[in-house]
Amino acid sequence: MKDIDDTPEQNNYTGEPIDVNAKKEYANRVIKSFVTEHVVNNIPQVPPQSIESNKRVTLICRICNKKYVRPSALQKHEEKIHGLQPPKSHTAVAQAKEQDTVYNYTHQVLVLLLLRLNHNDAIKLGDGERILRLYKCFCLYFKVSKCPKYAIAALHLQEQVNCLLNPRLARSLTCNRFVNHQGKLDTNFPMNLDVEHDNKAFKADIHSFKGEITVRSISREEELYKTVPGRKYVAFPDMKHNVLADIDVESLRSWIISNQ
Repeated sequence: MKDIDDTPEQNNYTGEPIDVNAKKEYANRVIKSFVTEHVVNNIPQVPPQSIESNKRVTLICRICNKKYVRPSALQKHEEKIHGLQPPKSHTAVAQAKEQDTVYNYTHQVLVLLLLRLNHNDAIKLGDGERILRLYKCFCLYFKVSKCPKYAIAALHLQEQVNCLLNPRLARSLTCNRFVNHQGKLDTNFPMNLDVEHDNKAFKADIHSFKGEITVRSISREEELYKTVPGRKYVAFPDMKHNVLADIDVESLRSWIISNQ
C-alpha cells in the first residue's frame, strides 16, 4: 500500500466474511509469515557433549604452544607477546555487503519485544517452566550485551534446576515465583512487583505516542520494514541483523564450563 486509500496487494483475505475459522487461519498464516521473516533469529548451538564434559578445555598458543584455559588469557598473550590479532569468526567474515542497520534495529526491537511479552505472559499464567526456557535466551543476550553478572545468574539458575538441587527444591524454584491474590488463571504477578514497575514505565512512555493515523505516519511505519542498503541510525550506526550470530561457540562453551 502506498496510501491509506489503496487496496492491499499482499496478504489479501479471500475467504467468506462470516467464516470465523477461515479468518483465524488467515490471521495465523500472515502473522507466522511476518514473524518468520522479520523476527526469527538463528541461535548458535553448543554441542551437548562439550557441556556434559567436566574437563576444562585446553587452548594452545599458535606460536609458542603455551597452554591456557581461558580464551581471553590466550588472546592477551598472543597480542602482547607475539603481536597476533585474534582470528576472525566466519560470521564476521561473511559481512561483505553493506547492511541496513535501521532494519536490523527494527528486527532486534521486535525480537526483544516478543521475548518480553512472552515473559510477561508466562508470569501472568504462573508458568515457571516457560520462564526458565526464556532465561536460556536471556542468558545469551546478557552475554553478548556485556552483562556478565546477569548472564552468570541466568546460567546458575539452569544449573540449580537441572543439576544441583533435588527434585523437590528444583520444582519449588521453578514454580514458587508468583503471587495470586485473585485466584484466577491469569492474575499472577512476581513477588518483587516487577509488573507494577513495568506498568509505570509503560504509561510514561506511551504518553508520547498520542496521535492520529495519517499518510505520513503509515509511510514512516512502512519504511521500517523495507531493506535499504546503507541506511543507518546516528545512535546505532553498526546495528547487526542478528546480534547472536557472532557468538563464538567455543568461547561460549569455555565460559559455561568455567562458571559451572
